[in-house]
Amino acid sequence: MKKIKQTMYNKYLFTLLIIPFLQPLIVNTIEPLDKIYLVLKIICAIIILLLFIMRGKFTKLIIAIATYCVLLCVSTLLNSGEIVRCFSYIVPIASLVMLCDMWMDLDSKSFFKNISVVFSIYILFNLITVISSSLLYDKLYLQHNMNKLYFLGEDNRFIFVILPLIYFLLVNPTFGKKKSIRYLIYCICLFTLIYVWSVGAMVCTLFFGIMYYLFVIKKIKIRTFLNSLTVFLFILASNISLIIFKCYNLFTDLFKNLFNKSQTLESRYMLWDRGVSYIKQKPIFGYGIEKIEILKDKFIVNHTHNALLQIIYESGFLGFLIFLIILFIILKSINGCSNEKIKYTSLISIFIMFLLGLFDSLNHAYFFLMLYSIYKISDINNNNLIVD
Repeated sequence: MKKIKQTMYNKYLFTLLIIPFLQPLIVNTIEPLDKIYLVLKIICAIIILLLFIMRGKFTKLIIAIATYCVLLCVSTLLNSGEIVRCFSYIVPIASLVMLCDMWMDLDSKSFFKNISVVFSIYILFNLITVISSSLLYDKLYLQHNMNKLYFLGEDNRFIFVILPLIYFLLVNPTFGKKKSIRYLIYCICLFTLIYVWSVGAMVCTLFFGIMYYLFVIKKIKIRTFLNSLTVFLFILASNISLIIFKCYNLFTDLFKNLFNKSQTLESRYMLWDRGVSYIKQKPIFGYGIEKIEILKDKFIVNHTHNALLQIIYESGFLGFLIFLIILFIILKSINGCSNEKIKYTSLISIFIMFLLGLFDSLNHAYFFLMLYSIYKISDINNNNLIVD
């Protein structure tokens, strides 16, 4: 009985500790609330670190992610970069990963249930702000020269919550008993992206649904070709083809005809070329985390619009090597997963994540949280957690 009470206490504690790191982007625009979240993050990060050290258990992936974070700090210091921004980036990553490790060791079902509920609520609130912003656009935003304000920030940031949420829902045993709930939330996510016409996120979300239906529900024979090796090769080959061999011209006409997005694509090509030229100047350690003003001088926007290119730009090829090790550890754990539904759902999630990463930077702690949960659920022998 005492052990059960302690487990319940820890689950409630972990739920409270994770909330500050799931800050909706709309909070960034409200200074008093943003400061409150910042204080809570600092307090929760210290508590998580102390709990993790007291437990004394360090996985290979934790060590690899910690090494990557330390290298990013070193790169930032070597380039006299924005060390405060660097910490504001790596502290949520480290905190969420450590918390995920402890929570899933304690009770993986409650982890997926609680985080699915929080993200689902976020998606519903976001839909309300998307529709209301559209209705008020002429009366409020145009008259006062204001940008549209959504619960999850700009429309091209919605996918940072949507993609992890879809994965969490599909491996959530509680939601799994009510298929209609997770399918409804998926449809809400897709509708939201179509409504704001966020093309890259929309296409990736649609592909996720199609692949899940074919490989997990229908179990088509060719799904055997989707494995850790093919996903790893896809990540490398697709990025090399686009960035090094510049095969992006093949997609320009397609996107122009289907989505009227040729100008957006052409601007990304320019960013990739600039990113490559800057990387050549500092290939080993990269540039670290720089001030927003410096990044905008270099790229007009504050990132390179490609996940792997952004990693190399910030942490050099040394950081890229560590990231490949992180990816290798995760994919290896998936390879050994005995539950085929979890295995293929995880592979699809990583495939879609890096498909999105071809045209956007995945520099958000939620993606590390998703990757670490994939590693843990593949690594944990939990027969009760089944994807229906």
